[in-house]
Amino acid sequence: MISYAEFVKSCQFFININKNLEDDWREVKEDVDLTYYLVKQRCTHGHLLSSKPEKNILENDDSLSLKELESELPEDPLCINKENLDIFSIEYHIVYNMGFCVPILYFNIWDANGKLFSLTDVWKIFANLYPEILHNKWNSITQGHHPHNGKPYFYCHPCNTEKVMKFMKKHDSEEYEDVKYYIPNWLNIYGAAFGLSVPSKYCCEKNQKTF
Repeated sequence: MISYAEFVKSCQFFININKNLEDDWREVKEDVDLTYYLVKQRCTHGHLLSSKPEKNILENDDSLSLKELESELPEDPLCINKENLDIFSIEYHIVYNMGFCVPILYFNIWDANGKLFSLTDVWKIFANLYPEILHNKWNSITQGHHPHNGKPYFYCHPCNTEKVMKFMKKHDSEEYEDVKYYIPNWLNIYGAAFGLSVPSKYCCEKNQKTF
């Protein structure tokens, strides 16, 4: 577990590094009601979320625009119908949960026409990456209202987060001991399951201890 103050400290450390790496995470903060969380928006080809990559799918194209994604596709209208592009728009939020005292990954996914995916759709997409999701659906991905904006979001259930982070700390105590590394380390574990992870360049920045 981490306190809210430790969560904010680790998020700010993460944001400082990502500014140098030109990643697209940003802070959302208000002085009232302890409102502080991180947000990232990105577009990706659908097949990147439905097949397990050899490398982190964010390693080479951390945040592509819709135009950049379309430019990679064939221009021949006989080859592809651009009205049905297999492109997803995803928004991720890293939010602190007061009950479990751990961060939670919230996210929503829209298709190229702006239609929000259903919970069943999301289960199917990520089950191709991790089949165990279908065997334990409600304890892996569920849907609920965002604690700060009140809108429905999918999220990764936090019931096992503390156990997982304690296990990782036991096997890599030096890196996991410093609370400022909590969010990057946590995101490497939980983000990867949902098409998101810390860019590989981050490790270089962290090892240099320049922040």
